[in-house]
Amino acid sequence: MSETVLSCAGLSKSYSGVSAVRDLSLEVSRGELLVILGPSGCGKTTTLRMMAGFEWPDAGTIELSGRTVADSQTFIPPEKRKIGMVFQEYALFPHLNLEKNIAYGLPSIRKTVISRNPNRMMEHLRLSARVSEVLGLVGMNHLIKRMPHELSGGEQQRAALARALAPRPLVLLMDEPFSNLDAKLREQVRDDVKRILSLTEVTTILVTHNQEEALAMADRVAVMNRGRLEQVGTPQIVYQRPTTTFVANFVGIAGFLSATYSDGQLHTAAGPVKRDSPPRYSRDLEVMARPEDLTFELSDEGKGRLISSAYHGSYTLYTIIMDNGEIVYCMKPTLESYPEGTSVQVGFTTDRELPCYHRGRLV
Repeated sequence: MSETVLSCAGLSKSYSGVSAVRDLSLEVSRGELLVILGPSGCGKTTTLRMMAGFEWPDAGTIELSGRTVADSQTFIPPEKRKIGMVFQEYALFPHLNLEKNIAYGLPSIRKTVISRNPNRMMEHLRLSARVSEVLGLVGMNHLIKRMPHELSGGEQQRAALARALAPRPLVLLMDEPFSNLDAKLREQVRDDVKRILSLTEVTTILVTHNQEEALAMADRVAVMNRGRLEQVGTPQIVYQRPTTTFVANFVGIAGFLSATYSDGQLHTAAGPVKRDSPPRYSRDLEVMARPEDLTFELSDEGKGRLISSAYHGSYTLYTIIMDNGEIVYCMKPTLESYPEGTSVQVGFTTDRELPCYHRGRLV
């Protein structure tokens, strides 16, 4: 069983009477990359700030490797928590070159000068070697004397990561670290960071509102909504079996079809869906269908009509309104093209059991 490095139990935080985080409990294992995902204002950054020690929880407990760092009586400041932090703006010192920026993450190196004291000389060499080591890890040793303004956006991001990793933190916290990068560079840097974190095996918590980023990077995803955790699970589970319709809509694209159950199947306007066990409820049922779960054929007798399309290069995403007013989505290869207003018959591409919801919750 993996060792728990960071544990949060019953965390709550309010500002001027407005609740930002409510009764949040979460455990993160050694070497795990957990992504906290949610819309703006859901409380994810407040959660990260409490973990870092920038905020004192109103209620609850935070433990690092079994040591309590925050509760109703205890509050250990950030500099004594052995936590690394990568901010959205990177926060590199503009007057220091790359080498000195990384060294700043090692407090003792600022006090260590080459002198006649052999112990001081050895300490300086040891810390300088650590700077070289982390710059090598992020592939930037050749830029060691560059100033921050001479680095590209991706290089600045990797420099900020190297500085946070230099002191060997217990936990690395990253707050929207790729938001300042353009789409193509963002994807490249994201992949580089994931590789680096995998090599270091550092326990990492990353906050983002970008669901593609969360699914691509995380070992587990924690989805937040209005200050509460909605679901925690692997990217595959969160995407394929979201526990609420909020998670289904936020993590990817989802359509919902009203359903009735009989004879081991859920019956919808797009056809039947198998169900291994009867749902606990017989009314107000909905089946979730991702765009890849559906297809359509042209048909004057069809129960759906194309109302919009979005070109995505290799595929086109069609939005379809069913005769009963329900909206679903379908992917088609770009080689095919269909105009808006076309009448279609919608059907399922899969025979697997799809998630079913009763009043917003998985059943």
